[in-house]
Amino acid sequence: MSEPTKGEVFAFWRPWLENHINNLGEPCCWACGKQWGQKYNITNKAPITLEKLWTDVEPLQLFPIKTTRLGGPIDVDNLFLLCQECVDLSPHTTSVRGFLQWVANQDNQMRRIAEVKRELKNFNLEDDLDWVSKASQNPVFKKWLATNIAYLLNEDENGNKVSPSTYFAAIYEFKHKDN
Repeated sequence: MSEPTKGEVFAFWRPWLENHINNLGEPCCWACGKQWGQKYNITNKAPITLEKLWTDVEPLQLFPIKTTRLGGPIDVDNLFLLCQECVDLSPHTTSVRGFLQWVANQDNQMRRIAEVKRELKNFNLEDDLDWVSKASQNPVFKKWLATNIAYLLNEDENGNKVSPSTYFAAIYEFKHKDN
């Protein structure tokens, strides 16, 4: 028996997804809700089925709810579509209840907010939010930034990204470079 496709896993979980995802035509991670912009949005495709749409979402991975290392099967009822970050953070156990409890408390937007707060703290900028905001909009900073950071390859449709630590290290350096 071959591994189910993402579309087959989607078809099995569709009743659950209808209560947990806002728009089935905009593929996202089933745990945190991360999306990939318009890249996989059904409105940008020739008429296709939802199963075909979800099959083609490359960044999502088939993840076994009950880990295969402890005997979990590679069946549609044991597979979930997760982004890489959720695969890395998810519980690797045999507990379906524990896994679904974990899923219920994931939120990509809250993760990004926490990441920004952590980096503000790492660079002692949490008390300088007004300065950070103004510097971020400053044309001199933007020009300086273009030659003082390196971009990372990105799985999103936009190609490259700047990690929060890179951005806030640059803000920190810009703040202190003439002092």
